[in-house]
Amino acid sequence: MRCANRDEYLSLDETIDSAESRYCSSGQQELYKFVNGLLTQDLDLDPVVFKEQIDRKLQEVLPLLKTEEGKIALEAYIQAVSKISNNSLGMKLLLLFKKCQLNDYSTLRSVSNIIAQIINLRQKYAAQEYRLPKEFNTEVSGLALYEKYKDSFHLITPPKPSTTIAPGLETI
Repeated sequence: MRCANRDEYLSLDETIDSAESRYCSSGQQELYKFVNGLLTQDLDLDPVVFKEQIDRKLQEVLPLLKTEEGKIALEAYIQAVSKISNNSLGMKLLLLFKKCQLNDYSTLRSVSNIIAQIINLRQKYAAQEYRLPKEFNTEVSGLALYEKYKDSFHLITPPKPSTTIAPGLETI
């Protein structure tokens, strides 16, 4: 279970962030705080010991959860944290992301994905071939912000196929 590359690390990080932001019962919060505490206590913690401790805490917290979805999310969270812990740099990066408010990056990643979609649709369904709703004639919301920061998105999300706007498409 090694983190092979940056894209895989970002995917694991997204799993962790998603679980922490969407699944917030007291039991789940207890596990998140426990993991964060381990990360801040000792960055040179042996990955095997780290995994044993978080697995033990998971077994303690799972019976407290009421939904199967919550249990599955926590197990995915633990798998992602365990995989990242195989690399000491991965653990340090995870801690730094948490200290630097990863939620801000998640928001930017979400905005980027939505705008890349809102643009792909316009490219896929050209006005010459389809009768388009009037919303397709307006400027894409957030496009100016997206354009301003698009060169930095590679820092927070895996590279995707180009979403450049075809000439003249902005006004369609």
